[in-house]
Amino acid sequence: MSAALELDDVHECSSAGRLVVVWRISRIDFRAHEILDRKVIQVQRPDVKPVVTHGDKLPARLLRCVRLRGLCRRRNLGGEFEWDEKLGGKRRQQDKDPIPQYDLTREAGSYNVPHVSSPILAAVMPAPHAPIAIREFERPDLPSGSALLRTARSEVCGTDVHLWHGRLSGVPYPIIPGHVSAGTLESIRGPLTSLDGSHLREGDRAVFFDVHRTCGRCRACTVHHTPTRCAARRVYGITDSATEGLFGGWSQYIYLEPGVGIAKLPDSVQFEDYIGGGCGLLTAVHIIERAGLQPGETVLVQGVGAVGLSAIALAKLTGAASIFAIGDPQPRLARAREMGADLTFSLGETSAEERLTAVRDGTHGEGVDVVIEAAGSPRAIEEGVHLVRNGGRYIVAGHYTDAGPSSLNAHHDINRKHLEIRGCWGSQVHHFLEAIRVLERHAADVPWRTIGQRTYSLAWLNAALEDAEAMRITKAIVDPWL
Repeated sequence: MSAALELDDVHECSSAGRLVVVWRISRIDFRAHEILDRKVIQVQRPDVKPVVTHGDKLPARLLRCVRLRGLCRRRNLGGEFEWDEKLGGKRRQQDKDPIPQYDLTREAGSYNVPHVSSPILAAVMPAPHAPIAIREFERPDLPSGSALLRTARSEVCGTDVHLWHGRLSGVPYPIIPGHVSAGTLESIRGPLTSLDGSHLREGDRAVFFDVHRTCGRCRACTVHHTPTRCAARRVYGITDSATEGLFGGWSQYIYLEPGVGIAKLPDSVQFEDYIGGGCGLLTAVHIIERAGLQPGETVLVQGVGAVGLSAIALAKLTGAASIFAIGDPQPRLARAREMGADLTFSLGETSAEERLTAVRDGTHGEGVDVVIEAAGSPRAIEEGVHLVRNGGRYIVAGHYTDAGPSSLNAHHDINRKHLEIRGCWGSQVHHFLEAIRVLERHAADVPWRTIGQRTYSLAWLNAALEDAEAMRITKAIVDPWL
């Protein structure tokens, strides 16, 4: 395989005080392609695009311009073509075969810089109730505006357990689970900006919003302002099939397709902080927004899993006067107190009547202003409406799957109480950014990283799912490089 470089045009770059070159290259191999792509990225000009064509006739003037850029000087590109300075810019050709033409700017993006060696290992969930299997994947091609993330950490959350049991509809098995992940940008194709407008570069520590392909045009997106209900919405690790590529965090690398929202991870936030909060933190940001929580209000959280723990922490940061929590087992209740709960109740050691009495005793006999359901249990709904005061708000966030019916009396439990019941489904991109800002300010004070209690390799993810299901851990962390 041979390679050669040629210039199509030369521009003056006033900001850098040097020439900017539009390249033509032929018969691309690894080294020539790496040189081309890295130099184009360094230029950082969207109007400068590389194209591929035959490069036999290279004017000496343009060759001198190449040398000004410090490229292709005494460099053998593939072993069959080389530049010879003694020939005054002429090229000595050792291979007379015709050279095919390609286009580096095409959207198929089949000429990305091959920084990543193949194969890439990923843990695949073939079907509900099937064991997790380690599969090999080829390095993906990167179209313009995409990136490849080297996964540092991912997570096993409650959603992954639901996926394992087939409780979510419309899942295109086989999938690579892990919808919230963090890592380092390994390869970038073309100029890429983060959600805050800053320029992203290879080597940046980054995280991404797992929801993508939301259309922005349907009634859900534009009229009702509920993009979480957009029919085109896709979610990494949940509704992206493994047959389409690396769309999940239980993999050594994740393909970030064009349009995915990416953000730099602040220097003060470690990977363990971000994944400890994980999807539970993003959901909790949405919960607090839906609750309209005000400083000085009282809050009760049902469920002390990852979502409930983050809801407790955010309620405290918002200025809640008193925070109650209900759940099990005892280690999770202890962590709830660490996150900011003032009083906790064990489901197994207290009765509903005892909990109601204690909550009313702590709220002037009224009940709390806001109850947050993060348990996913039908019985939690039936109890929660009694724990909230008249005119209060009840936020349902834990029923991500169909756990069965709840029995309520519309007159006593809703109408006469003047109760507001608000659902909370998923999260939006602004919740993602707010979660990062919260971590940047409070990760040193709030122990989000302790929610991730144990780290598993790809080979041990069956055990991780079993541990999560049995509530032996609050959250499992995934390190695909162990």
